[in-house]
Amino acid sequence: MQQYVSLGSFLEDARSLFPPALMGDSGWDRLRQLALRLPFCVTDARFGFEFHLCDPNPTADLCVISAPPTSLAKFFRQQTDDTASGLVGTDFVAFLVEWDEDAEGSESFLARARTGIILEYDLARTLPASYAVPGIFFVTGHYPKPDPIKLYEDPAATVAALHQVAGYEPDPGELRLVERVCVGLADAGIHVSHAGVMPGRPHRAIRLVALDFDYAILVDGLESIQWPGDPAPALNIISSFDGVVSSRGGLGITVTPQGLLPRLDLEFSRKTENDSSTGALITLDSRAWNPLIDRLEERGWCLPAKAAGLREWPRFETLFGRDGVYQIRQVLNHVKVVVDQGAIYGKGYAGMDVRKTA
Repeated sequence: MQQYVSLGSFLEDARSLFPPALMGDSGWDRLRQLALRLPFCVTDARFGFEFHLCDPNPTADLCVISAPPTSLAKFFRQQTDDTASGLVGTDFVAFLVEWDEDAEGSESFLARARTGIILEYDLARTLPASYAVPGIFFVTGHYPKPDPIKLYEDPAATVAALHQVAGYEPDPGELRLVERVCVGLADAGIHVSHAGVMPGRPHRAIRLVALDFDYAILVDGLESIQWPGDPAPALNIISSFDGVVSSRGGLGITVTPQGLLPRLDLEFSRKTENDSSTGALITLDSRAWNPLIDRLEERGWCLPAKAAGLREWPRFETLFGRDGVYQIRQVLNHVKVVVDQGAIYGKGYAGMDVRKTA
């Protein structure tokens, strides 16, 4: 019986699960060529897709989880300089090699922080086979060990690790800005839980993300960090979702060596009866997502075709694969509305959970 050896070979058999409005032929070519280079063990954890909701092209970016001691992290650690350079980057591989899951008292950032790692491949805006190394995000982990590093409490360690995975030279000014954001947001009750770099993009930047806070304190947080933009458009976006999203959302701040960018990434999840934690919001109930998707479409932050595709995404499916039967759970994680120098546009984030049942 033939087994799946790559993520690409599995996705070829699951091609029909992608709504055409979200993944057309050109997008599929981009995704397939990358996925054929990634191992099937990507499916050991949730993997997902970022859809650009104002772009008429049916393409998507790919997100995978690669935190040690996963099989995917082991796969990346085994890459040579030649194979790593076009897949994850040699600096990221060197960073993973420092991790020793069996070593007590390891001084590596991953061992001390117990963070997860999400890799984000920019595929939607590139030509097939021309993708760059992915964005690398440290995210809050769930490891059964006491006193992990909290990203917002030790920005120096976080920035040093980000510089290492991206191959950036240290920049004291950039570190001071990250410290200002982490401390200032925390003073307002907003805590950075994700931090990432995009080494494959032309301009150096660090993205800091805070989740699960009440948007009522957003302005206080922005004032505390001396954010250079006008918060009025963000407040208008938040008010436009009143009644259809969770009252607790997410915020992304972009830091460059030259200063904070006047860009805001606002994350929203569907409204639930128990609205106390975003952790309970990643569910399959597609009808509960429809009011949020409708509002995105009404405000022009999502094209009608993309909105229809998002409504089709959540589902349970059974795939009779090459080596057995798989259950596939497709979920919507969240949507993002970006405010960037006068432009406002939406992004949708969806995931796939794969489990072999027979």
